[in-house]
Amino acid sequence: MADEFSSPARRTEGTVVPHDPRTFTLGVINGVLFRVASTFIDPTKVLSAFILRLTGSEVWVGVMAAFSQAGFLWPQLLVSHVAASSPRKMPLYYLSAAARLSAWGLWLAALLLWTDQPSALGVAFLLLYPLYTSAIGLGGVPFMDIISKTIPPQRRGRFFALRSFFGGLLGFSAGFVIRYVLSERSGLSFPWNYFILFGGAYLLLLASQLAFCLIREPPGPVSPRRENFLTFLRHGPRLLRADPDFRGLLIWRAWTSFSLMPRAFFVPYALRILGAQQEHVGLFVSVGVLSTALSVMPWGRVGDEQGNRRLLIVTGILRMFVPLLALLTPLVPKEEGNLRIFGFNLHLTLPVAFFLLVVALGDATLIGSSLGSMNYLIELGTPAERPIYLGFMNTFSAPLVLAPLIGGLILKLASFPVLFIVALGCSLCAVHAAYRLREPREWAE
Repeated sequence: MADEFSSPARRTEGTVVPHDPRTFTLGVINGVLFRVASTFIDPTKVLSAFILRLTGSEVWVGVMAAFSQAGFLWPQLLVSHVAASSPRKMPLYYLSAAARLSAWGLWLAALLLWTDQPSALGVAFLLLYPLYTSAIGLGGVPFMDIISKTIPPQRRGRFFALRSFFGGLLGFSAGFVIRYVLSERSGLSFPWNYFILFGGAYLLLLASQLAFCLIREPPGPVSPRRENFLTFLRHGPRLLRADPDFRGLLIWRAWTSFSLMPRAFFVPYALRILGAQQEHVGLFVSVGVLSTALSVMPWGRVGDEQGNRRLLIVTGILRMFVPLLALLTPLVPKEEGNLRIFGFNLHLTLPVAFFLLVVALGDATLIGSSLGSMNYLIELGTPAERPIYLGFMNTFSAPLVLAPLIGGLILKLASFPVLFIVALGCSLCAVHAAYRLREPREWAE
């Protein structure tokens, strides 16, 4: 198989996927519920504020962000090895769903048991949160393989866009729930206010996993023979050498990961530098998910009609403005005012209000590039090779989990402006990497 990775013509073999409305609907429901659940435990906003309150350290915020990425990446090579010889991947997804529900349930139990013990809570979080994200990583390859077998390529952009659009609309409302729960008006003290948010996330997560588990997965092609794991590992270096598109996407992902370093520190930046309050965390969440919901449908259309390479270029160019606007935010006059949104009067300073644009643009470009890279990847390789492409892409990306840690060290040794300038340079390199990619669909024409 490995010596055939470089043959683009093989990628179009056997790729006709019939449209199944039931699967499409269940997949959208799964995505919508998971999106809202993720809003309540957003690692760059809610969990960032929680860790900052618990530890008082931006470095630990970076550690949490690294855990969020590392947990998703590390299991995927092992899973792709198993998946490559399995005609059905749903059993692996069942295992992932059970593991993530168990891990988050144990975290809720820890919050109940050690409410007055910050040190014990910190240790429990550092143990259970990586377990939770690892369980998500366990389901990554099965999820994408099932989607690739059940959702036609011309509908995938729309599919992921609908998941994010309706999830974003509900997530926007969830942001106001977060704002109220974290405010003094709720009467909830720390950490009970976060327990309410984390508990709501668990219930939504449970429903989300159930929806996807109801999908009927058809059998798919597998590798002609079951290889031992050491032999399977040799595909990775061969894949890097043989497939320039896979290699180019990995380079794009590397630069993009470092361009996203500031995202984990947006909330600490707003709280420490811009004078934001804890209740504004909910506002950041609402603005972020609303910008995602409003932008995801256009992004999906660009990916479906013009190709995912174009989508990566466009979102990359726009992302360059995120660190640039963040650098300019402290220059905004520090006047106070009221912002009225959907009947809510929000008292905040002009720098905080301006920073909402940074959050909105950051989340909008992130969902666009995520759609583009995900769909670009699953269009590489034949159906039998797809688990290998997915597994090795995420495994080779594993070192990139250090990006938030490096961001935290930059803050400790330098400052927020330095972090934003570094991110701006990485954004420029990511755009260049996207320009160098080829469009897989052109080979089928």
